Amino acid sequence: MAVLKTYVCDCCGAIKKESNAWYVIITTDYPESLTLTTFEAAKRRGIGYPRVDLCSRQCVAKRVEQFLEAASEGQHGRIDKAKEFSNG
Repeated sequence: MAVLKTYVCDCCGAIKKESNAWYVIITTDYPESLTLTTFEAAKRRGIGYPRVDLCSRQCVAKRVEQFLEAASEGQHGRIDKAKEFSNG
């Protein structure tokens, strides 16, 4: 039996559909940095870092703004709702 995963935007709550172009922000062990990639690239690479799935450029912009604001307040650019993910 196949397992069907549902992906939800961590910014606005939209559900991923097959044709949607989504993005992923990956947080690393270095709290002052992040990586932005496409959803498909993250899926191909099996990204297992804490990550934020985002449905649009607008949601990416909101999360990057949150990162920059937190960094300017000395919080080392944290992003809320980063989660562990595995392709398993």
